[in-house]
Amino acid sequence: MMNDAKELVIMSKNMNQGHRVVKIYSLYCIIGMGCFIAVPITYPLLDYVIPMENKTRTMGEPAYVEYGIDPEKYYYPLMIQGIFGNLACITLFVAFDVSYMMLTNYVIGLFALAKHRILKINSLMWIIEQRNVNTKKSNWAIPYIVQAIETHQLALAYANDLEVKYNKAWFVPLLINIASIGGCIAILTVKDTPEEIFRYFAMLCGAFSHFYFIFLPGQLIINASKEVFHACYAANWYNLSNKSKYLLKIIMIRSLRASYLTGGKMFSLSMETYCSMLKTSFSLIAILKRLM
Repeated sequence: MMNDAKELVIMSKNMNQGHRVVKIYSLYCIIGMGCFIAVPITYPLLDYVIPMENKTRTMGEPAYVEYGIDPEKYYYPLMIQGIFGNLACITLFVAFDVSYMMLTNYVIGLFALAKHRILKINSLMWIIEQRNVNTKKSNWAIPYIVQAIETHQLALAYANDLEVKYNKAWFVPLLINIASIGGCIAILTVKDTPEEIFRYFAMLCGAFSHFYFIFLPGQLIINASKEVFHACYAANWYNLSNKSKYLLKIIMIRSLRASYLTGGKMFSLSMETYCSMLKTSFSLIAILKRLM
């Protein structure tokens, strides 16, 4: 239970930041998918803007799918199915992602709260010293350290729950993203029509952005958990009593190992892995170009 105004501000700040990111990400995904779906409908209009030599553009479909029926005869039913099907998929896709983002923001807020409670010892120590109290013999800091330990353990428990629930769920999407990025780049090298180049370039940007929004929360959890250790080190522990030092040592030792999320227990969700996977995606270009 939080009754301190500063602690409420810390948690509110983290959750508000998460809300802003979620809104931006959701709008980006939905608008991006809407544009991707709408581009084929505009093909006949492009004949007036960018006419092609000796031929006209035909109405395209949202995605290249073999239905086993005449696509021209059943164009409008197929288009309606493609539009609503893609929008339904992106809605589920966004709902899954934003739930992950908000949960990670809550965990980050708990780590920040533990850090605040540890650093609070420094600000109170000056007040205690002004009262001519021997801080090395007094156990005044114990209640604050206990609160910090409880908050830190709660943050670790939530981080572990996130890891258990999401590590397998992220493994396949991340592999698909790598293949999508490599495939889009390979396709862009062989496409020659502006509208197709635009579509696949937009899809490439979407894959890069999705990658970024998956790995960023994991990196923020790593940073927040490391900051707890730095707060313990900066807490003037050498001026505390032996009992207080012992309690502070508990949280200091545990925070030596940063908390992190993984994808299928194969790789950590961090910006370092993000850069490595982007390099892997680019290395697929040569392989895919040979297969095309």
